[in-house]
Amino acid sequence: MINPNTTYRVTGRYINEKNKVIAYRLSGEDGSQVKESRERVILLVGKGLIINMKTQINPDGGVLLRGRGINLNKVPICTDDEDDSLKYRISRRILYQSICVGYEIKDTEDRVYRLSRNDVLDLAVRRLVSNVEVNKFKDSNTGNIELVLKGKGININELSYLTVDDNGVIVDPNIEINITIRSAKMRGNGFIKDNITQEVITFKAGDFIVCNATGDIEIMTRDKIESKYTTDKDSRSAIGDSYLDDDRYTLEIYGKRSVNIDHNLISNWAILRNRE
Repeated sequence: MINPNTTYRVTGRYINEKNKVIAYRLSGEDGSQVKESRERVILLVGKGLIINMKTQINPDGGVLLRGRGINLNKVPICTDDEDDSLKYRISRRILYQSICVGYEIKDTEDRVYRLSRNDVLDLAVRRLVSNVEVNKFKDSNTGNIELVLKGKGININELSYLTVDDNGVIVDPNIEINITIRSAKMRGNGFIKDNITQEVITFKAGDFIVCNATGDIEIMTRDKIESKYTTDKDSRSAIGDSYLDDDRYTLEIYGKRSVNIDHNLISNWAILRNRE
């Protein structure tokens, strides 16, 4: 039953055998969940009770439902006989310039949805995501209560990732043929220090330093480089170029002075592309 004193977000849709939407699942700010028919949802949108939907009138007088800040065609599909508390699970992160802006989630039938971080938080708050929980903390700068996702049985920060470019295109850095990276062959032994995590990664002569699609620095052997990548002589830049933090990584070859791995340095590195 709808509470007229709270607002709702659409978090799911119900379809019939013809793939036509017949109802929506609404999640209230008070933590409630309701299933409402399409016709009922149109009325609720008109009353301003659903904050992420709007209506549009067709020339023939018909009413269309549109997403407000979301694509309704990508809202997860619901069924009445599923256990909603175990309905979704996070499978991958979506990163923009090393910042997590969303997640790829899967339902119980392995259908894939790519949602913003806030949309996944909404689902998790309502216990609709099986492998995460929501923790609260107080922001020391603003004093506001913030919500964060914490993995259940997983380290959410170690999940594989997709990247999104400045045009909003999401790509898989492991399989997409248009992914380009930077790489340089090391001529001596040394190490790389991550100045944020304080992690130190050692390498030996003949290894390759790689600036990957998210701007992270890693070490690869010659065999791995040759099996996975090929030289790209046509590209002038790599995807990771715009993601690299100039102050994060320090490179030192033993016996030589240390240098920052910044944009000026990697601009001289070779550009590689995933093999087909």
